[in-house]
Amino acid sequence: MTLTLVAFINSKKIEMLWEMMVPFKYRHFIEDLKDLGKYSWLETMMLERVCLSYVHKRGGSSGSVWNALVCASSQIGYMPEQSETVDDYEYKELSEGQHICPERHANIFDKEEKRVVMEEGKESSSSSSVYKNPDAPVEARVQDLLSRMTLQEKIGQMTQIERIVTTHPVITNFFIGSVLNGGGSWPFEDAKSSDWADMIDGYQNAALASRLGIPIIYGIDAVHGNNNVYGATIFPHNIGLGATRDAELIRRIGAATALEVRAIGAHWAFAPCVAALRDPRWGRSYECYSEDAEIICELTTLVSGLQGQPPKEHTNGYPFLAGRNNVVACAKHFVGDGGTDRGTNEGNTLVSYEDLERLHLAPYLNCLAQGVSTVMASYSSWNGSKLHSDYFLLTELLKQKLGFKGFVISDWEALDRLSEPKSSNYRNCVKMSVNAGIDMVMLPFEYEQFIKDLTDLVEAGEVPMARIDDAVERILRVKFVAGLFEHPLTDRSLLSTVGCKEHRELGREAVRKSLVLLKNGKNVDKPFLPLDRSAKRILVTGTHADDLGYQCGGWTKAWFGLSGRITIGTTLLDAIKAAVGDETEVIFEKTPSEETLASSEEFAYAIVAVGEGPYAETLGDDSELIIPFNGSDIVTAVAEKIPTLAILFSGRPMVLEPTVLEKTEALVAAWLPGSEGQGMADVIFGDYDFEGKLPVSWFKRVEQLPLNADADSYDPLFPLGFGLNCSAGGNLNTWRKIKRSEVAGTCEEKTKKEYGRDRGVVMRLQEPTRAGGGACARPSLSHDSAGKNRSDDSDRTHRRFSSSHYRFFHRVQSGAGSWPFEDAESSDWADMIDGFQRSALASRLGIPIIYGTDAVHGNNNVYGATVFPHNIGLGATRDAELIRRIGAATAIEVRASGIHWTFAPCVAVLGDPRWGRCYESYGEDAKTVCEMSSIISGLQGNPPKEHPKAYPFLAGRNNLVACAKHFVGDGGTDKGLSEGHTIASYEELERIHMAPYLNCISQGVCTVMASFSSWNGSRLHSDYFLLTEVLKDKLGFKGFLVSDWDGLETISEPQGSNYRNCVKLSINAGIDMMMVPFKYRQFIEDLTDLVESGEVSMARVDGAVERILRVKFVAGLFEHPLTDRSLLPTVGCKEHREVAREAVRKSLVLLKNGKDSGKPFLPLDRMAKRVLVVGTHANDLGNQCGGWTKTKSGQSGGITIGTTLLDAIKAVVGDKTEVVYQKTPSKETLASCERFSYAIVAVGEPPYAEMKGDNSELTIPFNGCDIVTAVAEKITTLVILFSGRPMVLEAAVLEKTEALVAAWFPGSEGQGIADVIFGDYDFEGKLPVSWFKRVEQLPLKADTGKESSCVYQNPHAPVEARVKDLLSRMTLPEKIGQMTQIERTVASPAAITDFFIGSILNSGGSAPFKDAKSSDWADMIDGFQRSALASRLGIPMIYGTDAVHGNNNVFGATVFPHNIGLGATRDADLVRRIGAATALEVRACGAHWAFAPCVAVLGDPRWGRSYECYGEDAGLVCEMTSLVTGLQGEPPEEHPNGYPFVAGSNNVVACAKHFVGDGGTDKGINEGNTIASYQDLEKIHIPPYLKCLAQGVSTVMASYSSWDGSRLHANYFLLTEVLKEKLGFKGFIVSDWEGLDRLSEPMGSNYRSCVKTAINAGIDMVMVPFNYELFIRDMINLVESGEIPLARVNDAVERILRVKFIAGLFEHPLSDRSLLGTVGCKKHRELGREAVRKSLVLLKNGETADKPFLPLDRNAKRILETLESSEGFSYAIVAVGESPYAETIGDNTELVIPFKGSDIVTAVAERIPTLMILISGRPVVLEPAVLEKTEALVAAWLPGTEGQGMADVIFGDYDFEGKLPVSWFKTLEHLPLNANANSYDPLFPVGFGLNSKPV
Repeated sequence: MTLTLVAFINSKKIEMLWEMMVPFKYRHFIEDLKDLGKYSWLETMMLERVCLSYVHKRGGSSGSVWNALVCASSQIGYMPEQSETVDDYEYKELSEGQHICPERHANIFDKEEKRVVMEEGKESSSSSSVYKNPDAPVEARVQDLLSRMTLQEKIGQMTQIERIVTTHPVITNFFIGSVLNGGGSWPFEDAKSSDWADMIDGYQNAALASRLGIPIIYGIDAVHGNNNVYGATIFPHNIGLGATRDAELIRRIGAATALEVRAIGAHWAFAPCVAALRDPRWGRSYECYSEDAEIICELTTLVSGLQGQPPKEHTNGYPFLAGRNNVVACAKHFVGDGGTDRGTNEGNTLVSYEDLERLHLAPYLNCLAQGVSTVMASYSSWNGSKLHSDYFLLTELLKQKLGFKGFVISDWEALDRLSEPKSSNYRNCVKMSVNAGIDMVMLPFEYEQFIKDLTDLVEAGEVPMARIDDAVERILRVKFVAGLFEHPLTDRSLLSTVGCKEHRELGREAVRKSLVLLKNGKNVDKPFLPLDRSAKRILVTGTHADDLGYQCGGWTKAWFGLSGRITIGTTLLDAIKAAVGDETEVIFEKTPSEETLASSEEFAYAIVAVGEGPYAETLGDDSELIIPFNGSDIVTAVAEKIPTLAILFSGRPMVLEPTVLEKTEALVAAWLPGSEGQGMADVIFGDYDFEGKLPVSWFKRVEQLPLNADADSYDPLFPLGFGLNCSAGGNLNTWRKIKRSEVAGTCEEKTKKEYGRDRGVVMRLQEPTRAGGGACARPSLSHDSAGKNRSDDSDRTHRRFSSSHYRFFHRVQSGAGSWPFEDAESSDWADMIDGFQRSALASRLGIPIIYGTDAVHGNNNVYGATVFPHNIGLGATRDAELIRRIGAATAIEVRASGIHWTFAPCVAVLGDPRWGRCYESYGEDAKTVCEMSSIISGLQGNPPKEHPKAYPFLAGRNNLVACAKHFVGDGGTDKGLSEGHTIASYEELERIHMAPYLNCISQGVCTVMASFSSWNGSRLHSDYFLLTEVLKDKLGFKGFLVSDWDGLETISEPQGSNYRNCVKLSINAGIDMMMVPFKYRQFIEDLTDLVESGEVSMARVDGAVERILRVKFVAGLFEHPLTDRSLLPTVGCKEHREVAREAVRKSLVLLKNGKDSGKPFLPLDRMAKRVLVVGTHANDLGNQCGGWTKTKSGQSGGITIGTTLLDAIKAVVGDKTEVVYQKTPSKETLASCERFSYAIVAVGEPPYAEMKGDNSELTIPFNGCDIVTAVAEKITTLVILFSGRPMVLEAAVLEKTEALVAAWFPGSEGQGIADVIFGDYDFEGKLPVSWFKRVEQLPLKADTGKESSCVYQNPHAPVEARVKDLLSRMTLPEKIGQMTQIERTVASPAAITDFFIGSILNSGGSAPFKDAKSSDWADMIDGFQRSALASRLGIPMIYGTDAVHGNNNVFGATVFPHNIGLGATRDADLVRRIGAATALEVRACGAHWAFAPCVAVLGDPRWGRSYECYGEDAGLVCEMTSLVTGLQGEPPEEHPNGYPFVAGSNNVVACAKHFVGDGGTDKGINEGNTIASYQDLEKIHIPPYLKCLAQGVSTVMASYSSWDGSRLHANYFLLTEVLKEKLGFKGFIVSDWEGLDRLSEPMGSNYRSCVKTAINAGIDMVMVPFNYELFIRDMINLVESGEIPLARVNDAVERILRVKFIAGLFEHPLSDRSLLGTVGCKKHRELGREAVRKSLVLLKNGETADKPFLPLDRNAKRILETLESSEGFSYAIVAVGESPYAETIGDNTELVIPFKGSDIVTAVAERIPTLMILISGRPVVLEPAVLEKTEALVAAWLPGTEGQGMADVIFGDYDFEGKLPVSWFKTLEHLPLNANANSYDPLFPVGFGLNSKPV
């Protein structure tokens, strides 16, 4: 019997297989298997898997093993011959290139399905293939291809299979989307890159042969170089790269890896792993850069190395790939895989969401910002939920919240792991994972089963088709972005890069920088390193000294790595031998012999290299972490005899025995350095110094694990960031003497210049300035699409990072929900805070910290504290003295915890109950809020009468620093949006919102917190006027101003961007203390830099610190910094709970009491026989307390000590009263309703805070109304509503209930409710807010209807004041109406008035009627205007028209030459005068706005809008922008650049168009793609706009075109960041005609998304022009849903109103009929004639230079004869040219003269001396015969109505002056042709132009 199958390389695997097969008596295979060794480990693994799977399915029956082997061998390249049977045991290898017959596979498609696919293929092949057009936008290509695909093709794209099972038929028949190889799966062993390329190109050709030709994407685990390929450069593993702290180095490694991966034909690297290593017992530790999220964030630059650096304007989250030298990257493993419990691979990460976000999610933000194309899901679980089936994390978070637009790939066989036992119920696993958000599945073998199951799931509706389309859309998007459709095959020119010298040098550099020196000499004064390279004799020993496989580690050649010379590289021994002197003898022994050690005196020193063997994933999990192969013993044995340098090769910290630490002279952590061992020799011999710093904490004992720098008791052997260098010695004892608070991320601290960060635990060699340290910027997850989302409990760990963090910190705080530990009592808090304080007191000056907390309704973060009613309830009490007493009680309980400062009270005046912070407000009436500010005196103590007004006050140690918040206007935001915009005049702001702050300041409030919100568009955190001029200067506030949580980041858009500028703006605006709370390093670094650069003055910093210190001194913190423990008994004491109970009683508002006013229902009978208590809030203390209780958003359940309503009812009723409680009443209970005396139903809102509480519907949650109604229909019912605001009260609730009580959020003392409803006390509460009938009424306030003076109607008021005033009065529909421009044909009085239309236009050719005169136009436009003026606010509309060369739409108007001709004049003043004439004629017809000038720089004359350009030279176009001054008037010299200007009623609003780059599209395609760097865009296309802005151009029109694939109408970077922000444009941007429709494919689809994209990008007014109702409806919906911020709408309308005010439309809205006489007047026509004369360009004049043909003889005899009698003509004038066209209709790839123009010219010129006049909008093809045979040739362009100008010149009254504004090409092949081109060879160059004189 011979078995020529496949061998298991690893004998352990053979034995394992045998053990598993014992029941089936398979042991007789072992010897045969051992004899063979042809295939890789992965192939043998696959054989094992298939065999066992087969046997399992067959139940182990006789002969099943042979069938299993047949099945397995067929899949890996073996097939039995036809004649053989399974009993022959004879198998032969397939010949090369032979494949498995697909018929042997169980095809999931039956014949009928195949037929359908073929028919669909025939249908689709006939349509145009947008997806094949490389010039089409990516999204258009994606949608086009998706629309053509069958379900089977789509599922195929979602399928990734292993190369072992990949054949050409499999790829083609199953439409496979991706192929990969596992680690160790090669074409054959030691296959070169070219062999890989052959294999992958073969797969690709099979894919391209499929129906649609969709290329595969080939993926590979290139995790430290292209580590699967023999001869590739192997870089250090990530753990070593983390030690370098060198982001640029990592980027370069990524770029090198990309080249080597592309060289083999692969397109996709499954890298980087961005896991945060929290426990080194994890078997994937070496794949991590660090334990610290910030370090990992910095080193995600590998993504930019692999994929290329995206441009600044690249959309965050959108995939990016720079070119063919780059590969698709994959951020993995999403998310939290590095944090599993005990470091168990594929284990469970037990963390809160906030910790997940802070520790594990942060690096993904950086990857997304770099355009990472793919993300791999993690095997692990988060709090028990498998990541591969976690919809929240994969879809809601990654795709929706973070905006990831690439695709999510599963890990290897990860779907199988979703069931127990593994692979059971596979269909359900597929369903769960795909629905959760997995887009592509790494199967890798069982693809048929996957395809079958997923097909069935879709057809059954269990997986929606929309989910499939989304997945495939994402996959296709990446493939298009990656250029796979254009370049699917290998670029063989890259083969030479594999393992090239440059890359190996890069690897060597990485090794040098990664080495961490842990010890250098036993004596600090005698460093051992560097070594003497000239030593006579040295010993090199250890398992790792000469083993390249060990040196490289796992994921090298094989999955778990191998030992030996596995690839090309340099071992440590090789490197040492190359580095030492010629005379030095190097003795190597893997294990030192006794003889060698006995002769130890012969050796100058020893180098011992020990460490871990290779491993990967679960195989690497290690609970002991001792150095394998007796490593510690080897080191100790050598070090006892010879001075020893120990080099540890490992993927993580290992146990360092005391003898190792004690006996060695030096110790180096080399990690897993890869193939370039020379890097180690470079450093240990002193050519370079050590630079590496520990990326992880090095533990003392395994029992300490997990141990991280943010651990509670951080006591490492070596801390995070530790690393010596050779310039000084160092050992364990010397550095241990330094206080832990002084241990650095580096023991010799790198300067900021070197690595820009202070690790926080630093050895401070000198005192820093007030601001010191820094951190690397990273995108913040604190902001979602709707804005900032504060973490509840994510700062505690950061607070414990190290005591040194607080040496110079003024304040520490706990976010809500951030406790020392859950249910920590006040004493625990005091212990923690006193610990912080002692660290602060130990600093140089001993300045105490001030600890702050959100004690907003009692000390609500602390377990067991008294929780009082929220402010909305306290407002209902109207009892200022009660509120003062609550403040005093709160102060004592907070001080008992060691806390000094509460962020309370909130003194916002509530404007709209939809706001998520309603319950933090005392009411809607400013007077009530003022009265309730007495809580300040309770918290801080009552200041004496003589206390200076506005000066901070604190009475004593039993009091607390208060904080009035949020300054100012946060309660008045539009529609109650959190962090929204308060639209109010300053007078209203002062009267309504500022009044309570005056009361607080008069009570000596110590601090004020700025608001997240904006006032009239200005962010409060950067509003100098309000923060400094008003609060500090005008109101005299002498305390300090603190930001809100991460408040700086709200200043920029997108939030968190340009952090340095945010710091600058906020500090300069007046913020004194920054609530960072995590990015303190970056804040400190940025502020230090700003002060040193003078951008923030030192005086500003001094002023802030002075205010902070003032409060600290006033608060007595210098005298009493620590907790007064005598206060601990006050926490939750009876006295305080009685105060709270009183507050509850007084806060209850009785809304209804009996259906009949004469028969009150309350008080209830406490002696009733049977009472029903139901509802979600009856027995839930968390719901009763609301948000800001224990956590920010609150929690449900028994979260603290207190009394629920149910508890209170049971305590108060009689002993014989039966209380029946059901959370939801059962049918049985309601059916027995007669048994109950009455029911108490408690319903309401769940806890919430801030944005999470924003609610546009305000219905009672949990079916509250239904529960109430159901009970009230059966039983007499009292309803108690727990809520933070008024809610919708359904008619049935009001009608059917007997009594209704608003209980608000009463807190912990529910007895107060029972006190009142049972009659011990009467109701006292009064509504603090108006209770609306319907949500549509909101905002609803008692003072609604009061109007302030109309500033906007005052023509003498400043423009900006008028704008702000009018904006503050406008409703959302009125604002959106202003943003709407409609066509005149749909404009009606009703449309204008009802929809508040802001602008009307007419398209070209759209006239009131044919040949309508200017007066007719004026009648029409004035009619429209009168409708606009009749609207509520009387805002005039602005009428626009395409007056591009005169008022060209109006019959009888002067039509000037088109711009191309004006460019030929080179006469800027002429163009200015044309603008002025045009303005008069436009205003004469009642229009106000000309869509001119077009300032495009012409790049290619094939463009259909060429004639709209002044020329191809940006300088020339800039000169011609003088048209703007003509149209609008000349602005004065002091006029601000970018600010709109219109001189008067004789001028019109101009419009610079089309922004930007529309003249430079590829091949001159209209609405095409301009491919240019930003520098070229800035150099060529933007300068004309700068000129226009300098002249005060009022409007800019966006271009239809794209820039580098990004549609201009959706390009935030260009429209907002460049045009509005960088260039300072203050006018408005208008879209082009139906420009939004073009943002989707097909055009007009998904219109809502188009609106959202364009408006958010910066479009202010939308040229609809017909479907305005849809636009308005979508806009309203988008704003109300928060998808378009109201701030964006306000900004747009503000800009539009600004232009309208500047244009004088409010003063002169109607046409000036006195101007009618200017239309087509002689003066203007003479101007047109002059323009024609100057625009003509003479290209040829006579056959010889001395015989000019022109000027013509005007006295020549005129003979009318045919061409046969041509001798009768003196000369001929032939005028030929283009017919009229516009835009896309004018695109022309041939540019021949139409109407056989060249033939006509030639025919005439052959017989008669001929002058040819070419009428065209661009250069056209001039045939040689035309050039040769004509006597003279004139380019007349498109001269307009005044043709006399041509005769003036050709007959010699004037000479030719025109010069070519563009280069005239010889042949079309030269295009595009510009003067700046390298090979410039025109027919006539730009600037060419003859005159009539002899030439």
